[in-house]
Amino acid sequence: GDLAETQAARVGLYSNPLWSLVNDGFSSEASAAGYEVDWQTTSGDPCDDCLDLESDGPYLPGQLPTVPGGGDTVCLSNCKCILELVEE
Repeated sequence: GDLAETQAARVGLYSNPLWSLVNDGFSSEASAAGYEVDWQTTSGDPCDDCLDLESDGPYLPGQLPTVPGGGDTVCLSNCKCILELVEE
């Protein structure tokens, strides 16, 4: 019950910032290699910012304004979106 929910919330507090770092590294490597990236929502109820980022893609190297979990969207570091390489 309550203890499990509390522990799950605490794990989220620690893991959410790591998601941002993973996405930042992915974005940097994709950009350096000249790949376009696409923002993909994965939650059942994405925030408006993430929906806009998804619809505005794909992004050319250096044009991605933020990364999932970066704290620059309405959902802040709770973002569950992913970045995907655009295959030609």
